[in-house]
Amino acid sequence: VLGHLALLDSQLGRGPVHILSRGYGNCRISSTATRHVWWVRYYNSQDTLILNSLEVAAVPEVPRVRA
Repeated sequence: VLGHLALLDSQLGRGPVHILSRGYGNCRISSTATRHVWWVRYYNSQDTLILNSLEVAAVPEVPRVRA
């Protein structure tokens, strides 16, 4: 799996936007160099990565959620 993530990272590139959303744990969102593709990484309260995913959207969903 890690090899696939490295390949995806090299193909998608890195973008200039980084977002941190806090709650029970942290959600770190980074833009890629590919338009409308975002890395979304969820960490638990011990800062252990629990979900590493890609989101295809103009704006990622997590920062749009309101309480």
